Amino acid sequence: MLIRDVTPGWFQGTRNLDGIGTHYLKENVFDGGNEFEVMEPNILLYDGDGPDALFAGVSYTMAVEPEGFSGPYDSWHAHGSICIRAGEGVISLTEEDSGVWLDEDECVDRGGDIMPLSSAEMIHVWIGPGYMCEAPIFAHDHPALYDGYHPQRQS
Repeated sequence: MLIRDVTPGWFQGTRNLDGIGTHYLKENVFDGGNEFEVMEPNILLYDGDGPDALFAGVSYTMAVEPEGFSGPYDSWHAHGSICIRAGEGVISLTEEDSGVWLDEDECVDRGGDIMPLSSAEMIHVWIGPGYMCEAPIFAHDHPALYDGYHPQRQS
């Protein structure tokens, strides 16, 4: 099973997803809080899902897009739902017409279930050693992580 305890309050919620890495989640990640706390990310991002995976960054989920960081470059985005399969956890984000992620019909065709996400906004912040210089700090995807799980090529 993909989800395993790492440290109290955190668990592995995804496999190593193409471009965005492995997500370790706090128990409240889907609540999408209302108060932005820069020192309290609710997702830790790693460059793999094995014991040698390195820290790549953090992510925040919020009920509404906060002011967040100073300057105009923090690009918040939303995912309305994810595709999960019993015993495997998250198998894909769900996005229409994506070259990487499954849409809702493809998810169901592959034996997955759609899980709506209550948090409306999310941001990745690539601050891990070796990850700050290869892409913009607030990029959605990181080019060093394009070798992860890609549901359109793998099942």
